[in-house]
Parts: sequence; structure tokens; C-alpha cells
Amino acid sequence: MFYYFYSNAQYTIKGSVSYISGTSVSGASVTLNGKESPPSLTYTDDQGLFVYQGVHGGQYMLVVSIPGASDTTKVALQGDTTIAIRIRQRQLDEVVVNVKKPLIQREVDRFVFNVDNSYALRGTDIFDALKTAPLVKINDDQLSIVGKSGVSLMMNGKILKLPAAEIVNYLRTIRTDDVSRIEVITTPPSNFEAEGNSGIINIVTKKRQTDGLNGSASISARQATYSGFRSNAGLNLKAGKLNLSAQLFRNDGKIKSQEYLDNPDRLSEDNIRKDRTKNLGGNLEIGYEIDPDNTVGLQYYLSNGSTKSDISTISNYFGNGGTDSILSTQGLLNDERMVHTANIFYEHKLDSTGKRLNFAANYNDNEPDNSLNFNTSNLESGYKQNVKTFGDLRYRIVSAQGDSELPFGSFKMTTGIKFTNILNTSDVKYFDLVNETYVLNNTKSNKFRYRENNYAAYLDFQKTIGEKFEIKTGIRYEYTDIEGHSPEEGTRQSNRYGNVFPTMFITYSANDNQKLSFNYTKRISRPSFNMLNPFKWYNNPYSYSQGNPLLSPSYNQNLELSWVNERAGLSASLYLQKTTDGFGQLTFLDESVLTSRYENYFKQYTTGLNINYVFEKLNWWQSDLSVNLYHVNSKEIQEGIGVRSQWSCYIQSNNTLFLDEGKSNMLFVNYAHNFPEVGDNTKYFTHAYLDIGAASALFKKKVNVRLMLEDVFSQYWMRGVMYMENNNFNFRNYYDARRLSLTFTYNFGGKKADISTPSVDFEENNRAN
Repeated sequence: MFYYFYSNAQYTIKGSVSYISGTSVSGASVTLNGKESPPSLTYTDDQGLFVYQGVHGGQYMLVVSIPGASDTTKVALQGDTTIAIRIRQRQLDEVVVNVKKPLIQREVDRFVFNVDNSYALRGTDIFDALKTAPLVKINDDQLSIVGKSGVSLMMNGKILKLPAAEIVNYLRTIRTDDVSRIEVITTPPSNFEAEGNSGIINIVTKKRQTDGLNGSASISARQATYSGFRSNAGLNLKAGKLNLSAQLFRNDGKIKSQEYLDNPDRLSEDNIRKDRTKNLGGNLEIGYEIDPDNTVGLQYYLSNGSTKSDISTISNYFGNGGTDSILSTQGLLNDERMVHTANIFYEHKLDSTGKRLNFAANYNDNEPDNSLNFNTSNLESGYKQNVKTFGDLRYRIVSAQGDSELPFGSFKMTTGIKFTNILNTSDVKYFDLVNETYVLNNTKSNKFRYRENNYAAYLDFQKTIGEKFEIKTGIRYEYTDIEGHSPEEGTRQSNRYGNVFPTMFITYSANDNQKLSFNYTKRISRPSFNMLNPFKWYNNPYSYSQGNPLLSPSYNQNLELSWVNERAGLSASLYLQKTTDGFGQLTFLDESVLTSRYENYFKQYTTGLNINYVFEKLNWWQSDLSVNLYHVNSKEIQEGIGVRSQWSCYIQSNNTLFLDEGKSNMLFVNYAHNFPEVGDNTKYFTHAYLDIGAASALFKKKVNVRLMLEDVFSQYWMRGVMYMENNNFNFRNYYDARRLSLTFTYNFGGKKADISTPSVDFEENNRAN
């Protein structure tokens, strides 16, 4: 709300919009009217902030509008100006205001997938939505970004604070109706954790302002090789200064997976696994506004689950031109885990210009217990061996952090610190059956103790220069102190290292629709605990996997040049990645023993071109197309590893066809195709999927029904070759991707509630697996 006389000088206008009570107003329209310039429209962000840059001095009128209220103020602009605007809230019946945004937008460092604009995702959960997000791939419930070597998952700008095994369960509890957008961040700035080589997926929930109660309940039945079901319910409440969100979920299903490994001269192994998973849990988020400048809150997540797996393996060993022996292993794996995660936060607004302080503390306790019973028979000699193993594990993670945001006109500074302590204990016992009695085998049993302290600090600067340029640069420092101890092995390993992670973003705005940007980031990927544990985990007496306490983190540097034309719905980006000290799991065949262990064995260069096009010109058809052409050049840093180089291409097309003007009934067709590609020492053959489905919104859109058939032609086989010196392995894996699902969702409540409470940074849980 401003009024100003005209001059040739250019200034920046920053402002905040809030109710009289002090609650920030997000999504308010802010129109700047001047006598010498056409009206300019923008909207407040999730914190109620807005900005106009490159405004000539003079007389202006700023009009702020929300459903049921508006306000206008005249001010004279003679320099960079910051204004706090307060408007009176009026109680109305529910009003829904739809601001049309493109389905997919390309910003400086990320793709933005506006979930609100995807009718095909209405009534689904966020895990299903991620499958259609630009550049995102999901294989065997594992998330990845096309052309990137790693990925981290975030909620509302903070790393998701859950163990990797619980991420899917958590994402299944979040309804797309409660989410504003999904951001695929290809070059994260320095205020983000440096962990997670090269990519981040950020899920941003909606921000509501009016008091009220709403919620949803859904149940989904699915049929693949076996049947299963999933159900969840969520409740969102805003009552005055209190914001509350609660979810409950339950899963019960059975999945079949097939893995085939073959070395033509020495071994072929066929593994069929049937996993029966049950899980019950919930999530609670509470935020309380003490006053307009101070907010506190907590989040608590609980999950209690179990997986029982029937494992059948046939191993053929070759020698002297024929079959030497055939082993049959029948195993039963029982894995039970209880996960607790608690987070508390405090937010303090220093003034009305956006200056703020944030503090948070986090605690996670993850207690998985598992047992594996297997019996192995030599079908040639008749020799049998029976084994039982028991694992008692516990992960405890505690962290604390503080962050600040300090805008000063056209300049903004953010800074923060964080401390994390990680403790891991594991006790695995191995028993052989001897004379009808199970006897402890001390040579194959193990205890492992792991301790890690991580200290981090960052400083970030952002500056607008004139009307065209914006520069953002930052630096992050992280120091890590690690110690691992294995009493049975008699080993104690320690490692201490510190690293600087710089970032740089330069943006040139040619006009309101076209932007050109250059970005640089450096990141780190630390090994998870099981990768560092030297213990041998046996699948049968002749096959085991093993960690490596000497494993080092890998580092990734990213360069990206991107262009976007928002009006045309077209964007493109050129990128270059360099990975050093890359690590992974290698498979070896020594005599008749098949072993897998983690090693730092490669460095890798990836160059690529990504093009994205969104088509929304017809009322009955919504479509987005992504094409990613890239080249991977891997080089070995350890002798005997057959790394590879190759060009590849990934194509993804998502289409929604509307059957009525109200867009209540629709069909959708999604297709993805990955041409042959390489990653370090592995070549992957072509794999693809076709998903088709239909959805309908009934009873004034309170009920959503969705029918989906995924991987229609069973094309999503992961096939390829792992190259080793004189020891290559062919593999062919399938994880029950072809399935039919039917989902019913019921939405209840009148006014929407504020379900976007601040979340805290707890990335370390992703490594607790």
C-alpha cells in the first residue's frame, strides 16, 4: 500500500501482509499501480511476504486483496522501501480462490510441480504424485532424480527426518489435497544440508489462514502377484492460535520379487522372495502462536512394523565344463522395527520485514530386530546345513540447530549452525545346527559400535542488481568426527574430516517470461552405518555381504545453465556433474563364495541436456513432456573394476484427458522410457513403463474414486551387466511393478485448516539403514 512520485531512479519495494492478529497472509494478491507504468500483480508467499524490484521513484498505489477483504494505501517512493500491511479478517463461508499456475514451472535452481493443477492426482497420496513429478524415478520404492547420482527428500524446506525404510509409509499418509507443490531441486543452495549428492525433492504443504476443521480418509486395495490394502486417515485443525495435524496409517500387503544373477563360467543364482509387510503408525504436528512474533511447535512420528520374508534361492556352480554343484537355500527372514521421531521448534520474528530466528531440536530412536533362519542343501551330495542368525540393532540420533533470515532492502543474508550426534549399536549372533542343537559360532558373530559427531555452519547472501540481475552466493562448512569399534574383529577405526561447500547462483531476467541462470554447487554423500560395519551378513553359508569401515564419503560438483520461457511452457538446462571417490556395492566370486562389499572405486563425469514442455492449451487435455539426454563417463580408481561410458536418454510423458467441463471425470495415460545407460561399473538395459487409469470426483467432489493399472506390459525389469575384471555378472530383477489398484477417498470438513507447521532438519535418519 504505497503512493509515490515518478523519477528515473529504481528502487525495491518489500512488504509483509498479515491480519490484525499478526497471522501472516499467504496467497494475497498485491497490485502495484503507477501513473507512468502499467499495473503489476504479484502474490504473497507462504510467510506473507512480497517484493517488487526495479521500481522507478514516483507516486504509486498498492492494493492488497484477499477473499472478503481488501485495502489500499498511497505512499511516495523515494528509495528502497519496506512496508508492513495489516488487514482486518472477515469471517465468511468457505471461499475457494484458484490462481492459475502452470502445471510445471522452471525456476533458477529447481522444477516446480504444482500439484494443485494436476487433476489426475486428486485424491491420491504424495508417493503416487512423485512418480509423475518431473525428473523423478521410483524403482522398488527407491526415489532418484534422472541424471543425478543421489537424492534427499524434504518437507517444507527441511530434510525429511525419518529412516529411509519409513519414508514410503510417511509419504503415503500425505494427501495431494494438502500439498501445494513438489520442487525438484537440481542445484541446492548452501542453506540446505550438503548431504545428498546432487539432488533434493522438496514437498511444500498448503498454508491456510481461516479457522476450521477438515480431514480425509482413504482405503486402497491393490492386486499384483498377491493382494494387499492400505488405509489412512488425516485431520487438520486451526483454532485461533493453535494449528494441529494428525495422521494414522495401516498397511498390509505381500510383494513378490525376482532376482537373477549369472556368470556363465562360474555361477547362476535365481532368487525368489515373498515379503509380507504389516505396518501401523501415525504422525502428529502441533504449532502454537504465542503472539504475532513467536511460534512454538512439535512433531512426533511413530511407526511399528514387521516384514516376514520367504526366500528361495537356487545356486548353480560350474566347473570343468559342467555343473559342479547345485545348492538350494530356503530362508525365513523376520524383521521387526519400532521407530520414534520427535522434533520441537521455536520461531521468532524480529520485525515485520521478514527478519526471523528459528531454533529446533530433534531426536530419533530406531530399534530394528531381525532374525534369519535358512537351510541349505547340496542337491548333488545331499549335504545339509541349518543356520539361525539374530540381529539386535539400535540407532539413536540427536541434533540441534539455529537459523536466521535477515533481509535488508534488496540484500538478504541467511546464516545458521547445526550439531548432530549419531550412535549405532548392532549385535548379530550366528548359530549352526550341530547334533540337533544350535551352537553359537563366534567366528561369524559380531558386535559393532558406531559414533559420529557432525558440526555445520553456513552463510548465504542474496542481492538484486538493477532490474535484470540477481546473485545468490553462499558457503557451508561441515566437520565430521567418526569412530567405529568391532570387539570380535579387534578393530577400531576413526576418521575426522572437514569440508567447505560453496554455492553460486546468477540469474538474468530478459523479461517477465524469460530467465537465464547459471548455478554451481558442491555436495557430499556419506556412507550409511551398515556400509561401514565390517560384519559379514550371510544369506546362506556360501553368500554374504560386508561393510567397509575404511569407506570414505564421495563428493559431487554441479554446474548448470538453464533457460525458461514461462509463457510458452518451455524450459531447458545444460548440466555437468563431477563425482569423486564414488562408492557402491561390488560383487565378487572367490572360489565358491559369493561376496558383496562396499568400496570407493570410481570417479564419474555426467553431462546432459534436459528439456521440459507443458501443454495446457486445450480444456480437455493436460500434458507434460520431459526429455533428458545425457552422457556418463566413469573411470576406475581401483584396479579390476570395469567401469563404463555411454550416452543415454530418458523420456517421460504424463497426460490427462477430461471427460466433462467440470473436470470431475478423467482418464490418464503416463509413459516413461529409459534407454540403455551406465552407472559406474554397471550397464542397465532399456526399461520402461506404461500406466493407465481413470478417476472420478463425486458428491460435490467430497468423494474421489481412482482406478490405476501400473506397468501394463511388465516392462519395468531392471536388466544389465556388472563388469569386473574377468568376472562379469548378468542380472535380471523384477519387483512386482505390474499392479492394479482401486482407491476411495472421502474428504470432510468445511474450512481448510493451516497444516503447514515449520519442520526441522533431520537428514541423518536417511543413513540409519
